Amino acid sequence: MKCRLHLRYLERAYNLDFFGPFLQPFLAFHKCPLHGRPHLGPWPWTDAQAVRRCLDAAWDMLGKWQARRGVIVDPAAFRRAAPGPILALAAVLNSRRISCMTDLVKLPPEGRPPIVRAIHQAVVAVSAIKPTKVVQPVFGSKVLHHFFPSVVPVFDTAKVRDGVLRLPDFVAFLRTDNCTWLLWHDEIAAQGPRMLEFHRYFAFCLAQLHATPARRLASIRGKLARAWQAACPPPLAENKNSVLWKLDAKAAEFCLKGRAVAEGILT
Repeated sequence: MKCRLHLRYLERAYNLDFFGPFLQPFLAFHKCPLHGRPHLGPWPWTDAQAVRRCLDAAWDMLGKWQARRGVIVDPAAFRRAAPGPILALAAVLNSRRISCMTDLVKLPPEGRPPIVRAIHQAVVAVSAIKPTKVVQPVFGSKVLHHFFPSVVPVFDTAKVRDGVLRLPDFVAFLRTDNCTWLLWHDEIAAQGPRMLEFHRYFAFCLAQLHATPARRLASIRGKLARAWQAACPPPLAENKNSVLWKLDAKAAEFCLKGRAVAEGILT
């Protein structure tokens, strides 16, 4: 597969000023855990109180990202139902030390399915809080992306469904890489037509990261990290092994959207 993750595509699609400030309350818990105890693994979200502390920021973000429009979402239902899937996903990722999508790519093929299933199920569970006729991954992916910005990519209609998923490279990927990266091939197995689209998009991001040379990925990661250092606690910003320097899900999202712009699919 040809790699489409490149700085020239990143720079055509990203909006650093808009996204960066939303990360601040989430990243703060990576270096400032509750109760003064370090969290076990890369994610602090096994602490229910930490998750609840960030729900207001997530709710505000959903409004600014227009993820609450169309169907009314009950804020009380959101605060009640969202923590469970976040806690469950953090436990799975911590158990396998998955700090970013590249960690998942590096696993042997037989080791990936349980983690891919856990991510997919978390998106389903959070998305189901928004009472649409069929589960739409936009809502859940945007919530989980802020808790797990290096693992869960944002899925939206305008830029992903109508942009990235129309790339010739994506169409070719579905024909040639089904066995390597995709677990499900029909709507029933993926829990709906829109969730099948999310699964295919997630798998495409993994495949693109797999094809990206390490030096190029480091350049893309560095561009994102340096833009958002000011929003992070200094120890996190200075630690090149922190999640800030491994924002693979955001790197894949921006680069693939930029590729869609370069090909005239998006404006």
